[in-house]
Amino acid sequence: MADLKKGSKGKDVKELQKTLNNQKKSPKLKLDGTFGPVTEKALKDYQKNNKLKVSGVFDKKTAAASDEQNEKIKDKLNLPSISGKAAPAPKADAFKGIDSLTT
Repeated sequence: MADLKKGSKGKDVKELQKTLNNQKKSPKLKLDGTFGPVTEKALKDYQKNNKLKVSGVFDKKTAAASDEQNEKIKDKLNLPSISGKAAPAPKADAFKGIDSLTT
């Protein structure tokens, strides 16, 4: 993936905007696939908060930190991994009593 920076457009920018929205409280970014000044500020804030070089460019180092942060969030929420690793199987009694809900 090429670096994403102000002026970049497309699905990769839209994915970056989604990721930044998941990382920050507000204001939420418009998911338009255009890397403008609001996306740049959100990225700079993300870089600053994660002790990265504040460049406003989504480069390999920022991508690696973002991937690591997403994995931590998924682990906390027990969601499937996007890294290709299988999610843990549910406990044997996870669905205990579900029959009473469907009858």
